[in-house]
Amino acid sequence: MMKKILPILAALALFVAACGQPAAPTMSPEEVQGTAVAAAWTMVAMTQASIPTATPPPPTETPSPTSLPTFTPRRWLHRPLHWRCPQPPQNRLVNAKVQ
Repeated sequence: MMKKILPILAALALFVAACGQPAAPTMSPEEVQGTAVAAAWTMVAMTQASIPTATPPPPTETPSPTSLPTFTPRRWLHRPLHWRCPQPPQNRLVNAKVQ
């Protein structure tokens, strides 16, 4: 059965491929010449754009007349670690008796 179907499928595939899209048109010599001229002018423009210009160097940073910020201690930095609790927490396991 497979030997009979294989040549039919091959012929069908060849027929479908032959009826496909037509070949892509080729470019005319005038179009090729125009593309080459455009590429050449692009290279000339890029070469001209890459030539360095006489630009002045960037300005240097000038010191400002204002003074620098200083450290001001905050009030909450001087509170003890247990400032919210009336008494510091106690470890109950230290005072526990072993039975």
